Amino acid sequence: YFARQTTNGISVFDTESFKLMEKKPVKAKGVVHFEWSKSDPVIAYWAPEEDKMPARVVLLDPATRTELRSKNLFNVREVKLHWQNSGDFLCAQVLRHSKTGKTTFTNFEIFRMRDANIPNEI
Repeated sequence: YFARQTTNGISVFDTESFKLMEKKPVKAKGVVHFEWSKSDPVIAYWAPEEDKMPARVVLLDPATRTELRSKNLFNVREVKLHWQNSGDFLCAQVLRHSKTGKTTFTNFEIFRMRDANIPNEI
């Protein structure tokens, strides 16, 4: 597969036919950035806080268009996604701000891809 980001989603294409899968993009409202797993057909993306909805990190199976796991995040300024080389772990580097917005700090959310229900640790 290969993919590109669109306004409100991610267009996933089949590499054999170069056609858009299911003839429409995967809906991912407000997606800012996405990354492919280095070993599995899994996309990780993040979307910022919008209309009183929290920011989200989502793990997606593009073939079935199902969310494998999602994590709601609050007071987020930016998220950077980093896959471990063998795809066993995803690190979401979350830059957060205080409620006043004056101070920032970083958290790391680690998703364990090989475990049941893809647990995460802070």
